[in-house]
Amino acid sequence: MESIEIRMRMDYEKALLVLLPEVYDKLNESYFRRRKMAKPVVNTDSCVGCGSCEAGCPAEAIKVSDDGVAVVDVDACVECLACIDNCPAGAISEGE
Repeated sequence: MESIEIRMRMDYEKALLVLLPEVYDKLNESYFRRRKMAKPVVNTDSCVGCGSCEAGCPAEAIKVSDDGVAVVDVDACVECLACIDNCPAGAISEGE
């Protein structure tokens, strides 16, 4: 159910960005000021390499490497933390 809510929120944000970019900017700015900014951190011992985090990342900032462990591209990450919600193994957490 949570993944459906995340997808609906992403669709809503995309529509808002296209239709009313000024409103989107103000809402987004306010949201990120209130929210603790954090990059996801992958626990390599717990990661099972299933790819759920990769499939759910709107920024395509997390990939499962050849050795079967998720790796976060911190420069591409938008800090939405959808990967945490999508990880069935609980291997991803909020970092600093």
